Parts: sequence; C-alpha cells; structure tokens
Amino acid sequence: MRIIALDPGTVRIGVAMSDEARTIASPLSMILNNERFEKELLKLKEGYEFSTVLIGNPLNMDGTKNPKSTWADELKFRVEKAMPGMEIILWDERLSSAEAEEILLSANVSRKKRKEVRDKIAAALILKSYLDKTGRNKNG
Repeated sequence: MRIIALDPGTVRIGVAMSDEARTIASPLSMILNNERFEKELLKLKEGYEFSTVLIGNPLNMDGTKNPKSTWADELKFRVEKAMPGMEIILWDERLSSAEAEEILLSANVSRKKRKEVRDKIAAALILKSYLDKTGRNKNG
C-alpha cells in the first residue's frame, strides 16, 4: 500500500505519495496548515489508499531537535487524532526544503512557481530518502 509524506511548515504542508510498490516518490499537492488540515488529509485518504504517513522532522545537523521540530511533533499528534491506528513515522528531513529550492532554481523555475511547488517537491525528497534508506526503492 502507498505511503504519503508530509513536509511540515507553519503555513503550508507539502504532500507526496509513493506508488503501490513503494518504489517511486511523486509530489502530489500542498495543504494549508490551518484548522482544515485534518479534513484535507482525510480527503486524500479517500482518494488514495495509503497505510503510512511519513512526516518530515527538521532536525539540527547534529541530529538533535530544534524549535522547528515541534512542528513535526504537532503534525504527528494531529494526524494521530484524525487517523487513529495509522502508522506514522517521523523521518529526518534535514535540508529537504533547501534541496527542493536548489532543484527548482537549477531548472529556472520562476520565484512565484517555486513558492507554489517547493513544499511538495520537498515532501517527495523526504519520501525518496525514506524509500532509499529502507530498501523499498530498488531503483535508487
């Protein structure tokens, strides 16, 4: 079954999804981080069957938590409340947003367009990292 990945932010949450075989990570959408987040997540669950929610955890370079890590912790709590019993994994996402920005800059994507897609690209990078590290992505 699919995995959904979330790149948490104070304003926007990037969303990516794996394929059924859990080999490909694809950017999917962006959800506003507001009171409607849970409803939007449940809509995604209706449209795409997934068994795991991967949440990017922005740790310090030395692996310790920082104030931004609380966003991931809060998001995990909200997902647990909205989807009891769902497997939820906090995954190290150091520099995923910066990497997404670099990819978009190298592709000459306009500033406005970068803002629209950066979060879901970052979510896809988080998911790809997870698939690669856990051996679920055989194509690397």
